[in-house]
Amino acid sequence: MAAERRKGKQGREELQVSEPDLLPIMNIIFMLILVLISIAAFLPLGVITTQAPKLSGGAAASSQPPKDEKPPLGLTIFAVKEGFNLRMFGKLYKAPEGQPDAKALIPVKAVEGQEGDTEHDFEALHQKLLEIKKKNPQEEQLIIMGHDDFPYSDVIRTMDASRMMESDEGGKVPLFPMVVLGAGIF
Repeated sequence: MAAERRKGKQGREELQVSEPDLLPIMNIIFMLILVLISIAAFLPLGVITTQAPKLSGGAAASSQPPKDEKPPLGLTIFAVKEGFNLRMFGKLYKAPEGQPDAKALIPVKAVEGQEGDTEHDFEALHQKLLEIKKKNPQEEQLIIMGHDDFPYSDVIRTMDASRMMESDEGGKVPLFPMVVLGAGIF
């Protein structure tokens, strides 16, 4: 950008500023966009598949299953601040009544090396889900609902605890592969 001094129409000296040359800046920005797009193609992305909740209504939704058929499990994991609660067959399973301090079916556990800190017990949740799967081998879906402050990393760890189990042959097989994320605890 160059500034020139010229005499104006009335004989006074005026400062004239020429237009800036934006072409080099635009070329640099264009090349930067191409570089960023090229780099993005090589970035690894983690994808976790989930199922959308099914909305139902009308006469088909209100019909009861035949009496000889087992009702659907409807397994739901409620992640509360005190731990995990479960709902199956429409019944909510919380902490046993005989334990006044327990506020969840699967309570939080203390973090090793950090006094006073707790975290959700994902291993105990996995073991409980294994028990449920043995009694209901045909079921594949579960719903995860968390409290407002439930960290995203804990949602992922809950999904991990509910997706795979060790098979008798030593490999991994699906436990509850169809995970639905619910809209929070009501």
